[in-house]
Amino acid sequence: MRYVAAGLRDSLAIVAGYLPVGFSFGLTAQHAGLSPWMTMAVSMFIYAGASQFVLVGLVSAGAGIFNTLLAILLINVRHLFYGPAIARFFTATKERLPLAVLAYGLTDEVFASASGRMAEIPSSVRRRWFFGVALGAYSAWLTGTGLGILLGQSLTAGPMWLNQTVSFVLPALFVSLLLELMRSVSLAVIVSAALITLVLLPFTAVHWAMLLGMAGGAFLGVPSMKKQGAHDES
Repeated sequence: MRYVAAGLRDSLAIVAGYLPVGFSFGLTAQHAGLSPWMTMAVSMFIYAGASQFVLVGLVSAGAGIFNTLLAILLINVRHLFYGPAIARFFTATKERLPLAVLAYGLTDEVFASASGRMAEIPSSVRRRWFFGVALGAYSAWLTGTGLGILLGQSLTAGPMWLNQTVSFVLPALFVSLLLELMRSVSLAVIVSAALITLVLLPFTAVHWAMLLGMAGGAFLGVPSMKKQGAHDES
């Protein structure tokens, strides 16, 4: 439990961002006409951050089930790259926490935080530490969503600056975690992924440009990941 508690402590930066963003989602879903129980169920079982806002927007716009599911899958396909990048750190076989449980808590912010710290955590307790980080983030997201549902009605007529501030929290959280991630990821990989995405934007949809950009960055990062993995084993 000591290492789970350490993970919870290390998740505080994510918690500080997830509470207001989760609150914003609860508020947005209520304004879009979703029932309180449906709003909470989306955060509990889908738990996909920005994809939940897209889901609410598509549902409120009357989009079909197929188009909605396809859009959500395309947005979240980046986890096909997140999973292997994190799984390489879980080499210990005596830990009881299954990878499927850990995978459910793998969000963008958890990935960024874990990638920057995982090499510093002893391999025998990494799953427990990661579980603590993911649990802190998940709890904060559900708490924020619940508060958004409960207080949404009273803040409907709130000041414009409050709504704009809440909507800015998610981009600010991404930037802060990106700075932390740059400690462990080659700058050339990040720049390459960004350039590929920018070059493709005029020719394809945003989600495809981002997907191909991440794939290009991941491909360029394979040599450095193997080198880091060999260093950890030694």
